[in-house]
Amino acid sequence: MKTLATALLLTISVSASAESHIPKPDYVVSKTTIHYDKNLSIFELEKLVLRSQNAGETEVNQGFLKTELAKRYQDKPTAKVGYLYARVLQREHLFDDAINVIDNVLETTPNDVNSRLLKANMLQVKGKFDSAKAECLRLLGLASVETVSTCALDAESQNGKLEASYKSLLSISSDKPTSQATQHVLAEMAFRLNQPQQTLKHLSQVNLDEAPVSILVLWSDAQLELTNYKPVIDTIGNLVSEANNLEDALLLRLAQAEKQDKQTRDTRWQNLLSKRIELRERRQDNFHAADLALYYLTVEDNSDKALYWATINWQQAKLESDKTLLAKASARFKELENE
Repeated sequence: MKTLATALLLTISVSASAESHIPKPDYVVSKTTIHYDKNLSIFELEKLVLRSQNAGETEVNQGFLKTELAKRYQDKPTAKVGYLYARVLQREHLFDDAINVIDNVLETTPNDVNSRLLKANMLQVKGKFDSAKAECLRLLGLASVETVSTCALDAESQNGKLEASYKSLLSISSDKPTSQATQHVLAEMAFRLNQPQQTLKHLSQVNLDEAPVSILVLWSDAQLELTNYKPVIDTIGNLVSEANNLEDALLLRLAQAEKQDKQTRDTRWQNLLSKRIELRERRQDNFHAADLALYYLTVEDNSDKALYWATINWQQAKLESDKTLLAKASARFKELENE
């Protein structure tokens, strides 16, 4: 996700219980490739969930985390377990199941800041922007003014008020230290306003070696917009020792940079991505629908497939970027249809 709740993890310890709700997901996106002791403490599991935001880490532990947190939530549904479980469900776009878990948490711990931020994020993705803003405003008096403002203005920006929201958040955060989460939201707003240079300025203090994938994708998109292909290839391409562990979204940006860079004839990333795309399509992997649509718009020109996957993505996610992706795919399809 590209919004505040994805970027922000406040370390609040809660011990209240929530009513057990164990969803039945359709599939596990990625099997665990590393084996862990099932007796990990909840704090160790929390670190693992947080680490799963980083490059090369988002899917390798998904199977373990999903299975282990589901079991713990069923056995002893504390607010902490429920919050972490919902985050793992969110990663597979199981938003309704995740919101049900969070609602159960909030019934007993209504002041849980993390859970409200996560719920606001998922409501945004579902296109329920007014409800998302309302969740943010319920944090007044519980979280900092910066956190509440960033959350609420993020929702507003997705609801037809992008420029005004950006100016307001700039005003609130100017001349004072701000969190990485707020800088992330500001950068994302700037990018949607076609200001890639300003996007990079907002991200200038971020350590890319330790940044979550969502920030790396945004940084790469801004560089690509500015035709800075080599920095993308050099930076993203060296984040992990094993290229096959790179997330689809990062692999896609590498392939885009490689294809658009007229100074190189290298096709390494395009070839690797092509194999990944083939695997995703064979599995009908709707979780990666946006990446598949972008692939067929920017790397391998296929307007039929681009529109197909953009439509699938729109059924799952309703952010402005998802709307733009569908519009581009539709326009490309009609353009070729009329030739």
